[in-house]
Amino acid sequence: MSIYKNVIRPLLHKIKRFRNFIRDLLVVIVRGWDLRLLTSCDMKIYRLPKSTEFWHPVGIVIGGKVKIGEHCIIRQNVTLGQVKDKYPVIGNNVEVGAGAMVLGDVVVGDGAVIAAGAVVLKDVPANTMYASRFEPYMKPLI
Repeated sequence: MSIYKNVIRPLLHKIKRFRNFIRDLLVVIVRGWDLRLLTSCDMKIYRLPKSTEFWHPVGIVIGGKVKIGEHCIIRQNVTLGQVKDKYPVIGNNVEVGAGAMVLGDVVVGDGAVIAAGAVVLKDVPANTMYASRFEPYMKPLI
């Protein structure tokens, strides 16, 4: 049994990880604007309503010209992005589940729910639940 392999090497690895964490944290503090290092989010949106809630804000990607309505809930690993310079429009009171993708020229109506893991490539009517990754399934919520 080697002391280097069992003791020194794991200790050096932990020190290196801690050093990298401190370096990234200092970059965030100095810049003051970039939380991408801590949350892995990339939100280039120009206008974001104050009433929008991000539950577990990790891995969220939002394109620059996406329009988001009031009182929306966006969970982790959601992508709201462009396809051929066309961006989605999210209505008011919309919930977007974890890992969902809303891409392209899509309008999500008010009160709609996008289920976890759904890939939305066509319009979602108001007060409708959109589920399923491969075959879209829409069900009225009212």
